[in-house]
Amino acid sequence: MPPRDTYSRSVSLRFSPYLQEYLKERFSYRRLEIDSGLVNTLCIRTVKLDIYLRFAFEEEQSWPKNTVVIARIGFKKTRLGHGDHFIRFIESLASEFEISHIAIESCNAKSYAFSRKYGFVDCDIEGSVIVEIEKLRKTLKQRDSQLI
Repeated sequence: MPPRDTYSRSVSLRFSPYLQEYLKERFSYRRLEIDSGLVNTLCIRTVKLDIYLRFAFEEEQSWPKNTVVIARIGFKKTRLGHGDHFIRFIESLASEFEISHIAIESCNAKSYAFSRKYGFVDCDIEGSVIVEIEKLRKTLKQRDSQLI
């Protein structure tokens, strides 16, 4: 394992091309640049979307180890399933990247209501929610079975 201060960075850099391809396909972009400026973050801001992810893959006070934190997320066109699709995208990579939790930081009313539908619970960080990947998978399976 790389030294403590670079492990989250290495995970974010390995995750970046997956995120880039996913967003290009989902939002019909030919070219798309992702900013990996800070140590453990990925940021993308376009006319259609605004996403800022933080990778907490070391032991730290704020988040459990191996957590992907959605620090900011927004879509120009809403109520089209982009949030659901994005959560499923992260879940689909959980095994490959050893993601144990997904968190949403600084929730507003809409993101808080969204998170509840997917099994997120309040956490120690005010205004933030978190879900274990295994609980999320069960919730997604239940949601999918209700659609049938």
